[in-house]
Amino acid sequence: MARPLEFSGSTVDKAAAAASKKLNVPQEKLKYKVLSYGSSGIFGLVGAKKAKIKVDLPSEPAGKKKKSAVARIKERLKGHSRQKDGPAESNRNGAKRSEKLAAGSGSDPNGAAEKNELVQIGYRLLNRITETVAGNAEIHTEVQSDRLIYRIESTEAAVLIGKRGQTLEAIQYLTEKVINKNSDKRMSVLVDVEGYLEKRQQNLASLASRMAEKAVRTSKPVTIGQMSAYERRIVHLTLKGDHRVRTQSRGDGYLRKLIIFPAKKGNKKKGDRS
Repeated sequence: MARPLEFSGSTVDKAAAAASKKLNVPQEKLKYKVLSYGSSGIFGLVGAKKAKIKVDLPSEPAGKKKKSAVARIKERLKGHSRQKDGPAESNRNGAKRSEKLAAGSGSDPNGAAEKNELVQIGYRLLNRITETVAGNAEIHTEVQSDRLIYRIESTEAAVLIGKRGQTLEAIQYLTEKVINKNSDKRMSVLVDVEGYLEKRQQNLASLASRMAEKAVRTSKPVTIGQMSAYERRIVHLTLKGDHRVRTQSRGDGYLRKLIIFPAKKGNKKKGDRS
């Protein structure tokens, strides 16, 4: 029986994908034992450890056809020493980058396996944050074509949301950074706590409509307090189809002001994406 080989990757699935590619064996037919599930380190940025698996090559059964398959595997491995870190060895020819897509290619054209791994990376990060900041919490996940959604339920929702949603925005930013650090295809990430974002979006849309009516009624610009980029975007999108007004962001720093101007008669409305 052939000796087992070890492969590693940022996740178990990616280690298996590397083994599948190296051995030219379909991933679903691989027989392996998980030696280590790896660790994302501190928020996935520091002290990360790779997952490691031990792959058992099929024994050489009787029969010329099957025996030649084993021989081909051995031939592919000829000249290589026993691998302790498969993906690291492939750095010389740039294969490490392609490994990130291995789980979402071949028999999985939609990348479901890779998305599932990315979901788990985000889940582990958010679980660590909520346990540290707010104690126990329930995290529900949803996978869309180009977006990963995390909905958090917690008795300490106010702590996770923070003043004007700033803590939640920071959590989402960090989660998106960590997830995209592990993927070649950029994924949009949405993190919500107790439906805060949905309620905030409804309130902002209502506020935008009221302020637009005021600007039209008084024929004067109306300013809406200091707003985050997320909040400004909601107002811009809400009023995008209202040709009676135009919106513009002004100011510097993290929180900028948004101004709603009544459109001049005879002029086409010019949108603002800032």
